[in-house]
Amino acid sequence: MEYLTYCLIGIILILLLLSVSNIIIVNNDIESLISKTVVEKPVKINNELKNFPVFIINFAHRKDRALHISNVMNKLGFNNYTFVEPVSKEEIIRNYLDDVPISTLSRLLTNIKIFNMTTSDQFLIFEDDVDIYTNSCSMNDIYNAAQKTNYDLIFFEICYTLCHFSERLSDYLYLLSQPNCNGAMLYTQKFVKKFFNYIKNIDITKYACDTLIIEMNKKKLVRCVGYPYFRQNPTLGSEIETSARYNAKHVSFDPLCRII
Repeated sequence: MEYLTYCLIGIILILLLLSVSNIIIVNNDIESLISKTVVEKPVKINNELKNFPVFIINFAHRKDRALHISNVMNKLGFNNYTFVEPVSKEEIIRNYLDDVPISTLSRLLTNIKIFNMTTSDQFLIFEDDVDIYTNSCSMNDIYNAAQKTNYDLIFFEICYTLCHFSERLSDYLYLLSQPNCNGAMLYTQKFVKKFFNYIKNIDITKYACDTLIIEMNKKKLVRCVGYPYFRQNPTLGSEIETSARYNAKHVSFDPLCRII
């Protein structure tokens, strides 16, 4: 009996080791798709993407970031984009209790503001610090691959995703599990409808937009697909107090994967 117990423990340990090995392989596989070097001459976007409304979140006083993201847009071929000022601290304090997490709630309310700015079936939202870090594919490749699957959101930036629960659908697309970052995304009205229905009965002051997307994804309410094409350029710092780059004194890229 004791011998069988030891055998069973041994088998369990082997399975755990294999599981950890698989996680590392998958994580390294995805992490290797993106570099730390900015791509200066990316492939231009196709006409379909060019016709979607584009919204860029940018504080008016961060003209350096506005110039940066304008250069990124021009490199890609986006000609028509709208800068959106984030919801201010003053506005939040006027409408909510003064002990709410200001920067987190601002991010959520700014997304909601954009959702109410368009009725387009699909639209793009960019944060103003993203840059292109892979030349192995284009936005067109990712978007075209997504057309072969049913999606609510396309993530053109990936970070802190549960990579070991994500599934590779094609050369340029993953079915994502609990993706965290939303610096470069394509939204659908299908998602917006689900989103507003989801937040009707919750206290939104406790959530960031990406946290809500994770919660909805956990409950299988939304289908998230994507591929690591953009990442946040760490040299531009951060305006968000909860970001690792807010007080960072060194260059730090967000990891693409997390284990839990």
